Amino acid sequence: MHSGEVTTINPHNVTRYGSAYIGAYNNRLYWMVPVEYGKLVPPARDFYSRGYGMVMTEAIACVRNGRVEHWIYKKSRTPVR
Repeated sequence: MHSGEVTTINPHNVTRYGSAYIGAYNNRLYWMVPVEYGKLVPPARDFYSRGYGMVMTEAIACVRNGRVEHWIYKKSRTPVR
């Protein structure tokens, strides 16, 4: 988290960690750790928008050798940027 590979997840916006389990991503085995975090979203483009809002999002940390190698969204399994 501190190395800056992913800009949307940081220690300050994580609200919950789940239980780790073994899973596969890109044909490699990882410890998969579910994480829930708050994501700031821009206002809609309409007259009634009041500004930025916070949306809770779920991602998975793919951990190998004590290091997070990938962050992926829980449902789509696409990389988090």
